Amino acid sequence: MADWFQLSDVIALNESSGNAQAVKFEFGTFSRIRDGGLNWTRNAVRKIADLHDCDEITAQAMASTSWGRYQIMGFNLWDATTCGIACRIGEFLCNAQTQDDALFAFLKQSGIGDITVSDLENDETKREVFITKYNGPGDIPGYWALTLRSIAYLRAHRP
Repeated sequence: MADWFQLSDVIALNESSGNAQAVKFEFGTFSRIRDGGLNWTRNAVRKIADLHDCDEITAQAMASTSWGRYQIMGFNLWDATTCGIACRIGEFLCNAQTQDDALFAFLKQSGIGDITVSDLENDETKREVFITKYNGPGDIPGYWALTLRSIAYLRAHRP
């Protein structure tokens, strides 16, 4: 029997327990952006500052924060080549469709848009590629364990 849920449901459970309003500031990322170590984020920071009418430090903090149900980093949300959202953060957090659109744009741009839950369960190479591109290479086994728990939970709690 096919699962009733999709990869996006697993990601949401992993990242925020499905909380569309979730916010997580990443101080290490902020420090690197502030100190000029992540130069490729400059365009996103500039777009954040313009869109939110805020100073550069605030925009850097927003770029260093993961947002919403899928916990997408701000530098990806407002980067024209990744997610490219054009709304303010309040609208993003209150709009499920905008969050879904940003996730699917991110997955596609990252080259992991075609990966399925079944792929994660059955193909170690696809699993590692997905986890590395979505969550980073730092803790593949830990993120996989979390993913397995999320899949089991979703299977046990069909609506």
